[in-house]
Amino acid sequence: MAIYHASTKPVARSAGRSAVAAAAYRAGCELTDDRSGLTHDYRRKGGIESAEVILADGGTADRAALWNAAEAAEKRRDSRTAREWVVALPAELGPDERRALARSFALELASRYGVAADVAIHAPDREGDNRNHHAHILTTTRQVSRDASGALVLGSKTAIELGDRDRKKAGIEGRSAHDIGLLRERWAVLANSALERAGHAQRIDHRSLAAQGIDREPTQHLGPVASQMERRGRQSDRGDGNRQAAANSAQRAQLAAQLADLGVMRKRRTAELVAVLPDLREYIEVTLRPQMSEAGLRATMQEYDRSERQRELGKVIDPGAVRQVLPWLVELKKDAAAYQVETIEQVRDDLVTTIKATEAHTEREPLIFGREKWSRENNDMRRDVRHQQARLTALLDGDWTKEKVRPRDAAIKRVQAKFPELADRAMEALRQVAAQLASHARRIMDEHSQKLREQQAERQRQLDQERQRNPRRDRGGPSR
Repeated sequence: MAIYHASTKPVARSAGRSAVAAAAYRAGCELTDDRSGLTHDYRRKGGIESAEVILADGGTADRAALWNAAEAAEKRRDSRTAREWVVALPAELGPDERRALARSFALELASRYGVAADVAIHAPDREGDNRNHHAHILTTTRQVSRDASGALVLGSKTAIELGDRDRKKAGIEGRSAHDIGLLRERWAVLANSALERAGHAQRIDHRSLAAQGIDREPTQHLGPVASQMERRGRQSDRGDGNRQAAANSAQRAQLAAQLADLGVMRKRRTAELVAVLPDLREYIEVTLRPQMSEAGLRATMQEYDRSERQRELGKVIDPGAVRQVLPWLVELKKDAAAYQVETIEQVRDDLVTTIKATEAHTEREPLIFGREKWSRENNDMRRDVRHQQARLTALLDGDWTKEKVRPRDAAIKRVQAKFPELADRAMEALRQVAAQLASHARRIMDEHSQKLREQQAERQRQLDQERQRNPRRDRGGPSR
């Protein structure tokens, strides 16, 4: 699996480091630091697959000349003489593909900031992870060009090396950290493009786990010392931390799966409740109608609508009682739908029969005798056809207002006959739900009435105070 890693840090004299020494180590070569006179020989270092210097124009330069010039360009004791980028190369790619990927990123750095980039590709350690292909890209902190003689010339500091105040003076927007974030994202784009060209489905992501929506505890990079300890069978603090993070992530994944199951169950129950809320309202209204006045019933159902609209129905009525009603309502909806289909089919069959009978009667039209009686019968049959056609159209449009038996009423009787125990439990729970809703509605009405009485009392108190201050105005006398 491809792993994302792209980090950067400066090579600073304040830390006792030298750009020449860093370049020699990463390229696995021998370089002499003209400033200090020290020779850094890393020719015996293994694992160096390739190393090359890239300029902004795509050309190259002598490594010793470049990094000695970088050291000579800095005068301060705490100067930054180079910047290093370390990127993890996807193990899925071949050697040539990894080299081309690292080179393309180094060329973008060189072109963007006008610097020189020293790219060294390292193979995995023999005792470490054999997928740990990575590249060290050492860039100058100043822009690099050539003079008329072809010698390297180091100019001003690049934008990424400037502090916030200097960037603002130079008219450069944002902070250096913003530039680094963009370059980290750019590395992910380049690596994913290389993986896609090579036909691999794996991808890397520069974002944090939280930004990706992944609920997993991040691990810490071991580094060379901790990695060596772990390879030798000795536990390190970072290794212990990573093992604890892995255990925590596994536990969180298990809890997340359980919560997901509970969430699915809750959504299913909520969907079931929402699906029957209109039917529940209708049956509550039917249950309460014999027990309440028309005004009280209207106020109660308005409270039902308000609570449903504001998703507070669960606070008004007992969800457990509603769940007792749900199976009954589901059966009612099924049976009502079946009754509608049966009725429509019956009406359609009756219409077809009537049309055929009317056509047959029309063909038996008499010439003279019995014509008047035939005409009355034929008109009646045609009127029946029109009536049945209108009835069928209304039923197909969902209009059952003119039917003697409504689907709901038919379903109640049929479900009662098929599932008597279920219907009895549901009706008892429905009466309980209706009583709770009515009680809540009465409480709301009482609170509203109490507020009205308080407002009227306050208004009366204000009027009394006004009369006390202006007694003549109250008696109708002249006011001054």
